[in-house]
Amino acid sequence: MPELSALELLQALLQDLAAVIPKLAVGVAALFLAFLLIRLVHRVVKVLVDASGLEERLRSVIPGGTRLPVALVISLALDAMILVSAASLVVRLFVPEYTAAYREYLGVLARAGSVAVLSLVAIIVVDALAKSMGLEEKTERFFTMLTSLFIVTLAVDLAALSPEVKQALVIGLAVGIGLLIGAFALWAFFGDYIERVIEGRAGGGR
Repeated sequence: MPELSALELLQALLQDLAAVIPKLAVGVAALFLAFLLIRLVHRVVKVLVDASGLEERLRSVIPGGTRLPVALVISLALDAMILVSAASLVVRLFVPEYTAAYREYLGVLARAGSVAVLSLVAIIVVDALAKSMGLEEKTERFFTMLTSLFIVTLAVDLAALSPEVKQALVIGLAVGIGLLIGAFALWAFFGDYIERVIEGRAGGGR
């Protein structure tokens, strides 16, 4: 195969750039419009939530309401959908359809969106339970830690790691969650007894 001259290489490079620039412009425009749409959605959702009195109704069910305002929760869920849709369009521009890479990228985007929504739901549920049931601060911290481990477990699937490393991380997190639940159950059912034993030994040592 004959070697290409510098001029021919430059022409090939310019042709590649000419083919990519329109796609790049469309991709940047799609992301820019997505961020503009996100700002608009935030304003519209806030107006609708305020007009419907949804926040006040939630406070009547959950004392003090949730830490995350209802408008913010709805906006974040819609933000995830908008960003996943924009990213899907960018992937479609640069990756040929009906290929393994195209399906893989769309799968990653779908998992990223589901992780974001599930994480948001988990945080809201834990916060609502802690406030509605009047849980102690230690118990609330336990559920917060458990939720964090759950979110990390979901996020591991999105990381660019080998299957062996992912499996090891998931097993480690599962063991950690099991130990955390076991420690919490031990404290919940036998906490008073353990405290009495410790106080008795401390008193006897004196």
